[in-house]
Amino acid sequence: MRTKLFFAAFAALALASCNEAPVEAPVTDEMVELEVNVPVAQTRLTGTPAAEDAVSNLQVFVFDHATGGLEAYGNQDNTKSLKLTCLPGDKDIVALVNAPSCASVSNLSGLNSMTSSLKDNAAGKLVMSGQTRKTLSANDKSATIDVSRIAAKVTLLSVKNNMALKVNQDKEFVVTGVYLINVAGDRKYLSDSEPALDKWYHKMKYESANTLSFLYDAPEASVKYGATYSSQHHFYCYPNHTSADANEGAWTPRKTRLVVEATLGGETCYYPVTLADVAQNTAYTVTLTVTRPGSPSPDIPVSTEEATFTINVKDWVDGADYTETI
Repeated sequence: MRTKLFFAAFAALALASCNEAPVEAPVTDEMVELEVNVPVAQTRLTGTPAAEDAVSNLQVFVFDHATGGLEAYGNQDNTKSLKLTCLPGDKDIVALVNAPSCASVSNLSGLNSMTSSLKDNAAGKLVMSGQTRKTLSANDKSATIDVSRIAAKVTLLSVKNNMALKVNQDKEFVVTGVYLINVAGDRKYLSDSEPALDKWYHKMKYESANTLSFLYDAPEASVKYGATYSSQHHFYCYPNHTSADANEGAWTPRKTRLVVEATLGGETCYYPVTLADVAQNTAYTVTLTVTRPGSPSPDIPVSTEEATFTINVKDWVDGADYTETI
């Protein structure tokens, strides 16, 4: 574990350059040893990967509330708690989990401006953040910081082949791909923000050149008429609050979609499910019933006669539900 200690009075001078090593403050009788604990809420969705709650690395920052200057910093692997020595008084304490090192931060405003990249996540290593305000003293020197995942989760629960016409019932229906498109690629660690225009993944279609492993699956599953493909597929993406939507054309920021790619009688078609809003630490589950051939494009929604979708929205901790038919 690396721990850096600072007196607020000369923190700005000591950290004038982000790349310079900070000056450690001498330990005095006034110092308190702060113990920080970071509990991670267990997901309440069934059938989901346990590794969503894994903590492989913990960073803790202690800022003087009055000045915003960094007073103490700790970085340790495979732990949900660590101890830091710092001055008593009013503090802003921030925890980052599974994030790249932010040891160059010198004040709270600097950390507030930093963004997290979607590519820093993995299925068993989701980036999380949290913060709290605490008045430290010799009699009150522990803090618990609730952290939440920056990413949202989108799960395809099932695909049912319920083709309405006999001619389509007799055709082989094969699910060949499941993936997310129009995926935001970054967000600030500690607040909502609009993704940078050059940080989007899978713009309007699956782009193999820059895909992330948790954005695409290729099941190759044949689903007979009347049958249901029920293998779950879990994907992770960053928040997307884009209010306007578009279909194909020149790229502009637009809503995130879960796409089921399939072949019907050997012809490729798509079943895009548009997510109205993608929020941090929120889980979206999708159940798909197909009744006709899908869309010719992954970015063009199917008509109401071609498919019905059931979308349940649940926060990983408490959550809410809604159902949509398209």
